[in-house]
Amino acid sequence: METLRRSLLRLVAPFVLVVGLAVGAPGCAAPTLPLPPPTALVSAPDEDGFVEVSGVSRPLAIVMGFNEDRRAGVIAEAGEDGAYSLRIQASIGETITVWQMVGSDTSQLVSRVVPDR
Repeated sequence: METLRRSLLRLVAPFVLVVGLAVGAPGCAAPTLPLPPPTALVSAPDEDGFVEVSGVSRPLAIVMGFNEDRRAGVIAEAGEDGAYSLRIQASIGETITVWQMVGSDTSQLVSRVVPDR
């Protein structure tokens, strides 16, 4: 059985190498652009002490919002049009940081201060 495995591996290995090079080579030719941060508008706190963070990201991206002052965050998925909305506890003057993920790509962070109105 072990001899059969080694024989199959010797037979298949060159094909795997060629396919890997063919698939990987075009990706090396052009650099990928970094994922931009989502847009982020932050509302004033409501009577329950929550703000709404809304904006546009890549379609179906995972969007994260983090209250830097409270060390707490929320995660949501953007719609097919890229629109998203997060509801997070925050007070006037606190900083909310927002970013998005698409697959294994993570965008830069964008920070907003909670306004008073």
